[in-house]
Amino acid sequence: MLSFNRNNIHKKTPSIASGYFVQSDRNDSEHSLSFIPSAAHHSEHKSSQITFPSLDFLPESPNIVIESSSNYSSLLCCITKSSTIKIPTYYICKPATREWRKMPNPKTRLTALHTGVAVTQTYPNLQFKMLRLSYTKTGFGHHCEVFDSTSWAWKRLAYIKFNIEGTMLRKRNGIFLNGGFHWLTNLGEIFVYHVDQEKWAIIKVTQEMENYIQEALCIAIYCDGKLGVLYTTKEWMEIWILEGYSTTNPIWKRKFRRDVRRIFENSRYHPWPVGMWSNDTVMMLCDTKVVWINCTNDTCTTSEFSKPSTHELYLFRTEFLVIFRRLLLGRHTPLDGLHFAL
Repeated sequence: MLSFNRNNIHKKTPSIASGYFVQSDRNDSEHSLSFIPSAAHHSEHKSSQITFPSLDFLPESPNIVIESSSNYSSLLCCITKSSTIKIPTYYICKPATREWRKMPNPKTRLTALHTGVAVTQTYPNLQFKMLRLSYTKTGFGHHCEVFDSTSWAWKRLAYIKFNIEGTMLRKRNGIFLNGGFHWLTNLGEIFVYHVDQEKWAIIKVTQEMENYIQEALCIAIYCDGKLGVLYTTKEWMEIWILEGYSTTNPIWKRKFRRDVRRIFENSRYHPWPVGMWSNDTVMMLCDTKVVWINCTNDTCTTSEFSKPSTHELYLFRTEFLVIFRRLLLGRHTPLDGLHFAL
């Protein structure tokens, strides 16, 4: 086991931009990774005041793809993937400090459909869990596995069979909240899997929210420390928040509704929701632009973006690097129990 090297902690390192990792898939075997900085960091990078994070520190980095991330990408699960790699290698890493460790492979070799990573403890040592949902032969339901960093092993869990045939989870990163990973379903409801209880549930939405599925693009979001859903069209967008978290008696409240026609009136394509940059700022992609919309003061900021054919985005916030560094400089380090390699 490789121990974490603490000599680098006191060295001065360049400021790292906040933004999104953008993973582009040209085809099944060709992938690329780029980075979209936040609006605040875009101009700073041009003047070399700030650097972009990357994954070039990982072994086999040309073949690395992001499988999943924790909230704000403090931890990333990455795998090797190419036309010549039959069995992928799994890595867990911290892009902010360029630390990594190889993980054991899952028990099943079935293709992963959804993967979630959650930091469950940061002090006195760093701990995390990972949920992996894979395909079934029928295409409905999921095989389920959980990885626990304390045992450093995968555990096969009970098969998930949905009550309504045809239910599928939308292909986005899972939102970890209240001990559970959350995904939006194709029916507009929320699927949640609580890893400690090893149980799953469906969180119902209002009839109004359910009706939006026919006309709007939608994603599950994390906002105000709560679970939410973001709906977008070329004319309007809405944010709904789950008040008083409950899977049996959910209470949804509309937080924002904004007219966006002036922003997207000349756009060729439907604006694609990415997520919440902050509690009042929504990030979207449209045509070749990244759009940040502040719902509190109704301002809009844009920057250019070369849109790939297919892509996934993972939020990366450097504010959380400050928290980790403060813990590292204390008497105990959250990484002591995990033994990352550098």
